[in-house]
Amino acid sequence: MSWRRLLLGLIIVASTAEFAVRGVGYAMRTDKSDLSDPYLGARLWRTGHNPYDDNTARTLSIQLTNNHLHVMPIYPPTTYVLVAPLSLLPWWWASVLWALLSIASVGVIAWCVCLLAQLSWRNDGDWPGFVTAIVFAFAPLHTALHEANVTVIALALASMGLVNAFRGRDVSAGVLLALATCLKPQMGIWFLIFYLIRFRWRLLLSAAAVGGALSLIAFAVIPISFREVLSNYSRNMAYWFGPGGMNDFTAANPVRFHLVNLQVLTFSILQDAHSANLLAWGAFGVALAAWLYLMWRRKSSELLGVIALLTLSLMPFYHRYYDTDVLILLLAWLVMAHKTGVFRSHRWVGRLVWACLLAFLIPTQALLYRVGLHLPKSALASSVWTLLIGPHQVWLVLALSALLLYAMCRVSPDVSGRLWPEQASAE
Repeated sequence: MSWRRLLLGLIIVASTAEFAVRGVGYAMRTDKSDLSDPYLGARLWRTGHNPYDDNTARTLSIQLTNNHLHVMPIYPPTTYVLVAPLSLLPWWWASVLWALLSIASVGVIAWCVCLLAQLSWRNDGDWPGFVTAIVFAFAPLHTALHEANVTVIALALASMGLVNAFRGRDVSAGVLLALATCLKPQMGIWFLIFYLIRFRWRLLLSAAAVGGALSLIAFAVIPISFREVLSNYSRNMAYWFGPGGMNDFTAANPVRFHLVNLQVLTFSILQDAHSANLLAWGAFGVALAAWLYLMWRRKSSELLGVIALLTLSLMPFYHRYYDTDVLILLLAWLVMAHKTGVFRSHRWVGRLVWACLLAFLIPTQALLYRVGLHLPKSALASSVWTLLIGPHQVWLVLALSALLLYAMCRVSPDVSGRLWPEQASAE
């Protein structure tokens, strides 16, 4: 036991040090590209201007941030409503406050993972410390902190919403999940879709009320028609997602391997954007159909079901590396499954899921980017790089999706994520 405690202590110290250097250290910088969009868009929205006017946003960026980045706002209007209070501050103070909120959000995520795993600091020995260490060392969270992306705060809100939903507190869960969705729709919407499948109407109604109110406020302030907003927004989206854009999954984008959606891999195989999209969406459709079948016929546990859906959601839609921070919720199911003996007859499943999750402790995206700068073009164009090394994170997401669907099929739901007493009484 003494060696085990010593090893755990070393892991906690190492993860805390890594979090301090790669997370906190970089988060405190003020040259943050991902914060520019919500900050400047919120400033324009709050002062009654069109938040999707890229020329005005670029001029404002030079004036307020001394930054000549090409700002093309693409966040939804609800994001600008939520970030509007931050836009009252000067850029430097807003950056520091955003960094502090993001760092605190990592602690909230660790706390929520422990709650979802039903861990107690008094009764579960070293497990809470181990879980906290894994969360602090999770590389996608570090990357999100580097970039000052909204995904960390959105995940903290969604995690708190999930905890409240598990405890049967549907109104507060709906409010929190609505805030997460309004801040980062491609993440939060999947929590709401899950509870739509579960027919949790109180939760959904409270979420709809909050989301509807924020949407009405957002469009009431924008001084142009919805058609003009849509036109500006479409132009900005084309800049980012068009051929050669930063979020383009084809070979025209030299840094496409920071994306984790399936199209990055299918394009490397088919070398055609349209066919790559069709294959990616077809694979997602089959996986989603299997998930729905297992949810309805197998009555899979709530924890495993929502985590499996979140993992599947990474497949067809645009997602960058830091969006895989949602996979940290998988840690809660793994710990609970270990505690309840789920993997006694399926040990290989547990080991493979653990291996895939722990692979995200290594900042491979940053490492590959630095290595790629020193490799010849022939190596970067080789099949080994374009099919295996570059899209390795896509392979990990695919592997986790298949393993979680298998777990939903084979693992007994009454031990892989039992209802909490509060939730059982509520239902």
